[in-house]
Amino acid sequence: MDARSCGRTRWLAWLSFLVLVAVQPALAQRGGRDRPAPPSRLEAAQEQRDEVVQFIQENFPEKARMLKELRQRDPEEFRRRRQQLAEEVRHLRELRRDNPELFRLQLDEMRLRDETNLLAREARRAEGGKGREEAVKRLREALERSFELRSRIKQGEVEDLRKRLADLEASLKRRLERRAQMVEERQRQLLEGGGEDW
Repeated sequence: MDARSCGRTRWLAWLSFLVLVAVQPALAQRGGRDRPAPPSRLEAAQEQRDEVVQFIQENFPEKARMLKELRQRDPEEFRRRRQQLAEEVRHLRELRRDNPELFRLQLDEMRLRDETNLLAREARRAEGGKGREEAVKRLREALERSFELRSRIKQGEVEDLRKRLADLEASLKRRLERRAQMVEERQRQLLEGGGEDW
């Protein structure tokens, strides 16, 4: 199965899920009192899609313009592209919260990726001679910058993993130091009929 048909299959499965969710009742009652219904999954999905579009508009205005044109020209392809971007946007929003420096590097790299794709198209279209040489030279320079950014991103990810590993090791050490106390507490919870897992 090629990537396009796999993407369509995933999209159809997602769409089927959304239709099923939409036909379920959205009202909920607790304790005999009417409470406002929580947002339906369909509403939550729409909100998430709106957030993706807003993030793209704020950070990639040219891409947002192209998506807007694509939405008019080919709605199915627009939905497929928006879905692809949703995962990247989720990752970027987490990065913005957890590691602003890595977030900025990732944004720069994504912009540069778009630029290298554009430069590659220009180089392929360029006629031979000096025009093509210049286009290939600009592409090479952009790729050098892209490589540098990707290397810095990877270095940042390695540093994050080292920090997470150090945090996990410290947590394990504290847990081992409290072994007897934790076993006693868990035994008490289970004998009393519950409690959270440890």
